Amino acid sequence: MPTGWHPAKGRALAPEDRFVGGNVGGWVFIPEKNDYIEVKRAFLDASIIGDTEIVSAQGVGVKIRVVALYVHSGLAVSARFKSAGNNNITALFALGANQDILWPRNDQGWMETNANEALNINLNVGVATAVHVVWVPV
Repeated sequence: MPTGWHPAKGRALAPEDRFVGGNVGGWVFIPEKNDYIEVKRAFLDASIIGDTEIVSAQGVGVKIRVVALYVHSGLAVSARFKSAGNNNITALFALGANQDILWPRNDQGWMETNANEALNINLNVGVATAVHVVWVPV
């Protein structure tokens, strides 16, 4: 497939293709690849102390870049995101009861795992916590 190719439309990408599907859909331009990559989505309900996998490792040399994020917890919890292998990739966030974290779309990414490592959320208590991420493999 040619660089900058829109696989769904069978033609080169145009500026209007950048946000196909709304603010959290479509394509993200990845400068280091000099190409557009279609975003992917993942969600889960975490409720255990420690790490819970959100997105599995994507293969040798591939990182997971989170470009948008939503987290909600019904009770107080502290959470952080980690690259598998016990590497913190965010600070610790203290959420009160019924509080949210919302990071809007950011094509440069809010966080990124190490190559060939899963994206995890780590909770300090076993509280039901909803997690939605929009991500791209880089």
